[in-house]
Amino acid sequence: MTLRLSMKKNVAALLLLASLVAITPCLVAKAKSDGTSKKSDRTSNRGPENAELKFKLPPPPVIIPLTAEQQKQFDNGKTIYAGLCAACHQPTGTGLEGLAPPLLDSSWVLGPADVPICIVIHGLGGPINVAGPTWALEMPPLPQFTDEQIASVLTYIRRDVGTQRLPVETAEVTKIRETNKARTHSWTAEELKPAPTAARKKR
Repeated sequence: MTLRLSMKKNVAALLLLASLVAITPCLVAKAKSDGTSKKSDRTSNRGPENAELKFKLPPPPVIIPLTAEQQKQFDNGKTIYAGLCAACHQPTGTGLEGLAPPLLDSSWVLGPADVPICIVIHGLGGPINVAGPTWALEMPPLPQFTDEQIASVLTYIRRDVGTQRLPVETAEVTKIRETNKARTHSWTAEELKPAPTAARKKR
């Protein structure tokens, strides 16, 4: 009788041990799965942070300080702009609907400097697309401006109303005026937009 009880206990113990061995891999796998899931949840909760790390902000624009002479030119241009240009184009360059297009963020102003130089010297006529809308207005020439004054006001517009573009040199204005000295009428947008200065002197 005692032997039978002992054998039954041994069999029960063996069965229990076999059950533990059988379920151990499942418990380990579940523990790993739970750990991975929690880690995944933590990672997904940081999604916006990770997304931000994938993209680098563009470097700030390199602003070249003005020399003392260029600063004087800038200050003179500011005075000219306030006295003559701001009434139509507005003090901040936003323009005035039905009267003058914006200078702010305008490729006509912030592109090659020879374009606004040509416009100030000889004016602009006919339709022109500025920041979306098409304007059919006349920009009169400003013959009363000297080359130095034109360089000054454009330097101010391109650096203050614009986005820190390089100053306009008086010599550049003089060269363009000389190149187009035989011109007697205003420029059109079609003439100015596609061609550099070298091609314009043939027109």
